[in-house]
Amino acid sequence: MAQSNLVSIRKNETADAGWSKTYTPEYDTSTAYDSLTEVNENVNELKEKIKGYPERTTKNISLSNIGVTGYRLTEPLQVTIIAEDSVFVAVSYDLNTFGYGDTEAEAIQDLRESIVEYYEDLKGDRENLGKVPQCDFEYLDRILKAKN
Repeated sequence: MAQSNLVSIRKNETADAGWSKTYTPEYDTSTAYDSLTEVNENVNELKEKIKGYPERTTKNISLSNIGVTGYRLTEPLQVTIIAEDSVFVAVSYDLNTFGYGDTEAEAIQDLRESIVEYYEDLKGDRENLGKVPQCDFEYLDRILKAKN
């Protein structure tokens, strides 16, 4: 029988004495080893580079209180808190708005004030809003209400 480098045909040793195909790919193990060694070296280089970057942590919270006099939230607002190099950033991805501070509480309060300012700016220029600001205004107008 002829044998290729991908498939060998051998006599089956079972009682039916049939023929079977066995797939036996032939690998150059030295090439595979060299490739694996190169990948491992690249991973180690990246690990060393990463050590120089500041540590960053994130967490998600639901903001249920706007914390600005004269306004209240009618539904929670999703916020991501990012801590990096002793600076905190509070981000509302729904509104592309952020606040920052030296503490998590300061960052959240700055975000709250930024959201109210953004809403007031949008409300004041309601007639001239583009598509995205109009969507932001409609969202804020639904979830942010003046206290009576």
